[in-house]
Amino acid sequence: MNDVATQIIVKPASGVAVSGTVYLWGLAFVCDEANAGAVRIHNDDDTETYCVAVASRQGPFFLSLPTPLAIKENSGLKYTRLSGAQTNLYCTPLYTTSTKKYEG
Repeated sequence: MNDVATQIIVKPASGVAVSGTVYLWGLAFVCDEANAGAVRIHNDDDTETYCVAVASRQGPFFLSLPTPLAIKENSGLKYTRLSGAQTNLYCTPLYTTSTKKYEG
């Protein structure tokens, strides 16, 4: 994720003749610089924001959900860097996917 303003962190579960949903269980976000770094976690088409995370080398950000958060069907997760000067940001989503065949 170094020097990338927006990046896919979970690809969509959809494929040929398959429909899929990603379920977000948690997130770990770290930054190795003294100044805080921030990211926004959202879906592929940027219509829903799921989380904003802020961290620095003094403290990482951890999110653990008691139940999974369903991401919009056939969408993946992206992160967008909110702090322009930061370059060493590391975001690890904890997720599962489910798929089903298209009907019709």
